[in-house]
Amino acid sequence: MARGDIVTSYLSGQTNGKNILITATTSGGAQTIHTVNSGTTTLEFLTIEACHVDSANATTGLYLLVGGTTVPNDVIHVDLTHGEGAVIVQDKRLMQNGTIIKAYAQHASHIVIYGYYQRYTV
Repeated sequence: MARGDIVTSYLSGQTNGKNILITATTSGGAQTIHTVNSGTTTLEFLTIEACHVDSANATTGLYLLVGGTTVPNDVIHVDLTHGEGAVIVQDKRLMQNGTIIKAYAQHASHIVIYGYYQRYTV
């Protein structure tokens, strides 16, 4: 990738752009959603969306772990309501240097996550 190039692709945890079903219910078992490119010569803008797809619970919590598990530094919590459709959890958040984004939910198999990144060479 040459300097100034822009690459857009799915989150690394997605297969062919398909949803990631969140089955984990604890931070220790959290699922990897995306691993940012290593190094400091690339920047990634992440957009992550989530949707509550199971009607068994009216609302359920989603927890994104951004590079760690320390509360509140690394944890983003969002309550999602069934039937409201997709919610943007992160919109073009700038990340770099191999940061790993993981997720778990209050209830297993109630939330799907999907998204994309735009990678810039600096």
